[in-house]
Amino acid sequence: MACPVKFVSEYDLFYRIQASYDYNAEEKRMLPSEADIIKEMIIPSLLIIDDVGKRRVQDSRFVQRVYFAIIDGRYKSEKPMVITANLDPEKLKGYLGGRIGDEATFDRVWEMVGGKVIHVEGSSYRREE
Repeated sequence: MACPVKFVSEYDLFYRIQASYDYNAEEKRMLPSEADIIKEMIIPSLLIIDDVGKRRVQDSRFVQRVYFAIIDGRYKSEKPMVITANLDPEKLKGYLGGRIGDEATFDRVWEMVGGKVIHVEGSSYRREE
């Protein structure tokens, strides 16, 4: 039975996908491809992606392609997801969609969360003594 919850940081997700581009022939037969990794993100009952937009990626088209594939797959499957980000909704929209008029990914997220954003403030527990 598959795990009902998948937790992944954006960094780890992008690292795994980008590493798949450099596989040699043997690794390509044995290790997951970009499509396989995206499918891993769609299958669980709940997906949690942590630290979205924390690390700047040089190729915004890569970010947008990956997120559209994951979010659209989950949207069509009617599966919930949680995104944690240090971005307000407008910055998240720009990060996921990039260009004006290319907001399909953010629109799906917005519908999935019912237009509700939870803003949490506080100091980092890592700095507490």
